[in-house]
Amino acid sequence: ELKEATDVSFTRDGLEIVFIAGGVVCVLDANHREPRQLTNTPEEEHDVLFAADGKSIVYVSDQGGQSDIWSLKRKDDSLYWWQNTEVEETQLTNDPEEEYSLDWSPKGTWLSFVRARGDLWIMKPDGSDAKRLRESWNSPQYDWSPDEQWIVFAGSDADFNRDVFIMSVERPELVENISLHPDNEYTPRWSPNGKRIAFTGRRIGEEVDIYYVNLQAVDDELTPRDRKLQSALDLLNKARSKSVSSSAS
Repeated sequence: ELKEATDVSFTRDGLEIVFIAGGVVCVLDANHREPRQLTNTPEEEHDVLFAADGKSIVYVSDQGGQSDIWSLKRKDDSLYWWQNTEVEETQLTNDPEEEYSLDWSPKGTWLSFVRARGDLWIMKPDGSDAKRLRESWNSPQYDWSPDEQWIVFAGSDADFNRDVFIMSVERPELVENISLHPDNEYTPRWSPNGKRIAFTGRRIGEEVDIYYVNLQAVDDELTPRDRKLQSALDLLNKARSKSVSSSAS
């Protein structure tokens, strides 16, 4: 009987769920709700994620006495995850340092993760082309830009002040501090359209609020009414263009 689950991840359609229960990787169908165990090791598994296309699962396993990233694929692709009785396991990293905080880039091109005390790495889904983007003594909170060209992260400097930065994936030496505040900022998130970054931070006493930064100067010049008007026009244009396309077909 399943009593507790952690590290939950959904397929993009929300119909299949992968999670950790009792230290092993399990899946279930969102409607059938009968869990199936996929891994069977005496060591713990954690940080489990479905790939963007739902065809593989990545997770961190402590087997062999070290924390490494592993991948699972279905033996029979014609069956759903919860119908498969066999899976293929592949080890993607093999080093003594701990890996954690896994995340996929929006298009599934890269798998990102944090290694050791706070180094931010990326690699291809098969474990190839691994490269370190940022070396640090503290673990960052990070998020991908929708076009996969940039990463936003919150990290601490030598004075233990935590700010929000954006960094180029292709040229990680290009880093820009976008919060520039003596208090600490956390949990940055990129907007779906890539134009804005939101994060939490303190400005008055101990109160923590949500703040955002527009990444284009033109957006800073818009009034709240201008933004509402533009949003309304975008929705209308999108809806009416679909209607015209449907009529033409």
